[in-house]
Amino acid sequence: MTRIAAIVLAAGLSRRMGEVNKLLMPWPAGGTVLSATLSQVLASGAAPVILVTGHERDTVERATVHLPLMRVHAGSYEQGLSASLRAGIAAVPDDCDAVLICLGDMPFVPAAVLRAMMAAFAPVEGRGIIRPTFDGKQGNPILWGRAHFAALGTLTGDRGARDILAASTEVHRLPVESAGILDDLDTPEQFAAML
Repeated sequence: MTRIAAIVLAAGLSRRMGEVNKLLMPWPAGGTVLSATLSQVLASGAAPVILVTGHERDTVERATVHLPLMRVHAGSYEQGLSASLRAGIAAVPDDCDAVLICLGDMPFVPAAVLRAMMAAFAPVEGRGIIRPTFDGKQGNPILWGRAHFAALGTLTGDRGARDILAASTEVHRLPVESAGILDDLDTPEQFAAML
């Protein structure tokens, strides 16, 4: 049976949101932006769910202490997204076949989308990376098969995994019916508009 983990990246400095950590902003349904995201990831059935912390680590961990998560800290989170990815990938158990890499500020991605991505994963059929699309636009999260873990674990800088995606022939673009895959919360204006 295929085992798929999830990494939720929650280490960023949240610079564009101003003085506040966007992940800890109150969510209308209760909790925070991060807890709303985590509730969908936990409901997807991915296991374990690995929370990668960095900026305001103690506050983020206290805010999520009630959730069944594996927690890892990206000590060099100031270096950008790659540091968080490396920390998360290093924590994925050896018996996991793939991992969903999710952004902590995307609470509009429903668990059903994550489940559809996991169901679409089939590396022997050339679907070793699953990227959701909505109305032709590519979004997040992205599911990565184990064959790509080594490359993800050597990333540097703040570019994420764009170069790996561009070079791979295993990317399967999965149409979904949720615009939430396109919506992250980077600025106060985005936060206000989406709510």
